[in-house]
Amino acid sequence: MKINMNYKIITILIALMLVVGFSLMTATPVLAAGPYTYTSIATAAWNVSTTWSSSNGGTTYPVAGDTVTISAYTVTVTASAALC
Repeated sequence: MKINMNYKIITILIALMLVVGFSLMTATPVLAAGPYTYTSIATAAWNVSTTWSSSNGGTTYPVAGDTVTISAYTVTVTASAALC
């Protein structure tokens, strides 16, 4: 009876290790943050996300280290945006 119980415990542990291992292998990788490239698409304030379009994943507005292109629009830098 004791040998049979040990066998069941070992089987359960192996199954658990396989499930955890498979879960880790298929997990979504974490993407590195920035720097991003932004282009102005509207006349608005710097720190308004609808002012910008990003070609490589940026989702808000440019911050220090990002690349920015402003053409044909006026982008106003606010005091809070100037801190970056």
